[in-house]
Amino acid sequence: MSDSIAPILVPSPLANLQTILDALLGVPSEFMLASVWSFNRFDPDAASIAEFDVPGGWDLLGARVAAYAGLELVAAESDPTELAYLRLELGQPVVLAVDSHELPYRPAYGRVHSARTILATRIDRSAGTVDVLDPWPPTYTGSIPISMLDRARQSDVPEDRVREPLYAGVELKRRWWTLALAADARSRTVDGAMTAIAELAHEAETTASADAIERFRVIVAEAMSKGDGAWQVRRAAALHLRAEVGLRAYLLALLRRTAQLLGDTLFAAEVDRWATHLDALGFARDVLIKSLGFDRSEYAVILARALCEASGRERRFVQFLRAFCLLDHTDELTKGQA
Repeated sequence: MSDSIAPILVPSPLANLQTILDALLGVPSEFMLASVWSFNRFDPDAASIAEFDVPGGWDLLGARVAAYAGLELVAAESDPTELAYLRLELGQPVVLAVDSHELPYRPAYGRVHSARTILATRIDRSAGTVDVLDPWPPTYTGSIPISMLDRARQSDVPEDRVREPLYAGVELKRRWWTLALAADARSRTVDGAMTAIAELAHEAETTASADAIERFRVIVAEAMSKGDGAWQVRRAAALHLRAEVGLRAYLLALLRRTAQLLGDTLFAAEVDRWATHLDALGFARDVLIKSLGFDRSEYAVILARALCEASGRERRFVQFLRAFCLLDHTDELTKGQA
């Protein structure tokens, strides 16, 4: 994967939060959203997982970016007092979960329910409009009526296995996100970045992330063998991989920036070697998505091969970092996490 993180490849709230952060700093900020490194336990019964969910939850991610990057990240569900709009009135952009079915500029308008997020940048109460930026192709920048935006935020996004098998079937509950600069970012300095990497690598080791990828492979193999009987499991697995790839893309940005700051060619080479596992995970994600509409026997073999490659590269890199960072400390980050 390249250093540039395409919005379509990561959970849309993270892509939109990165847009806010880039504007605040005036420079690319991907590395500041590096926050977790484990392959969180996959729940095969998590049929309600959404595009904007992240493994481990938003509270954990918020705590991590506060510690590493000095960011205050707000992730809220339900908005009865319109706190999101109040933030907009104060000049703070917010990310909103919406249903494309209710947005007049989307090709899906009035036809297909699809849950994603957009970035709201300004509200004009007198005109009854909100300025939005939607990075999802075809991209859009412009204003929409508040009444339409409210309908898009309150949709229950009914399931549609034929026209939108991946991004429908989850109630939005007026979810919203935003972030602000709260303190100096530890990860901007060499020492701070190395401390963050050491702690995150320790997390990957203690949570046995490579073994977790293997367990995920077994669950996926079983789901593929059951055909339509495990459709919900395959959907949840595809969204889980989408989130994992997205979070690891930000981790990769931190690793590559740190290698550059260190001027360490060995470290940089090992990072690049590990980075190819994201292509394997992304390939597995895409095959799982295709399996929602087409039941082909070869998909199971392709998935097994891709996930085996990813777990092998993960295991090797974590072992390398253990020696590189001298991971002989007990880290507080993973206490209490199963």
